[in-house]
Amino acid sequence: DDYLFIESDNRNISIDYDKRTYSIVIDEKKLSRFDYTNSYNMTIHLPSAFFKEVDITTESGNIIIDEMNTNRLNLNVGAGQTNINNLTVYKEANVVSGVGRVFINVSVINNLTLSSGVGESSISTILAGNSYISSGVGNVYITILQGSNHYTFNNKKGIGDIRIDNNKVNDTVYGSGPSMVNITSGIGNVNIIFKEENK
Repeated sequence: DDYLFIESDNRNISIDYDKRTYSIVIDEKKLSRFDYTNSYNMTIHLPSAFFKEVDITTESGNIIIDEMNTNRLNLNVGAGQTNINNLTVYKEANVVSGVGRVFINVSVINNLTLSSGVGESSISTILAGNSYISSGVGNVYITILQGSNHYTFNNKKGIGDIRIDNNKVNDTVYGSGPSMVNITSGIGNVNIIFKEENK
C-alpha cells in the first residue's frame, strides 16, 4: 500500500511528504495555545516505501503507527502518547518525551538517543551502535531483544535507580559487548531487562 493516510480529530496538523527524497514531517499542534487539557488522536498509515527521514512532533495528541522503516527518526512528544510497532531505524533515532508517554514495540534501532522528561518511556528493541538514554522525572523501561553479551553499559546514576538485568548499578561499566549504551538517571528510574526473541 504505497500511500500516506492520516486520520485525526485535530485539523491543526501540518504534513510535508517528499516522495523524491522519501522524507516526511508531521507537526501536530494544539488547537489553541491556551488549550492544555484536551488530547487528540492521530493514526498514521505510512507507505510501504523505505524513508530517509521521519520527523514527528506532537504537543498533546495520541499517535499510533503500525510499521516504520527509516534511516533517521526524530520524535518529539509533548503531553500526548505515542505507540509505534515494528520500527526499524538504520542510522539514528532521536526521541524526546516531555510530559508524554512513548511506547515502541518490537524494534531495531541504531544509535538511539532517548531523553525522557516527566513522561514514561517503554521500548522493546535491539540496539546497535552507540545509544544514549537519560531519565528526567519519568521512568524508562527498555526490554532488549538480545542477550546481555551484545552490550556494554556506561552508567551515571542520579537520584533514580539504574537496574540492568535486575541488578542495581551505580557509576560503573557493565558488560563488554560491542553495542554501547550510555545511561544517565535523573529523578526517574532506568530499568533494562533482556528477553531474546526466540525464548
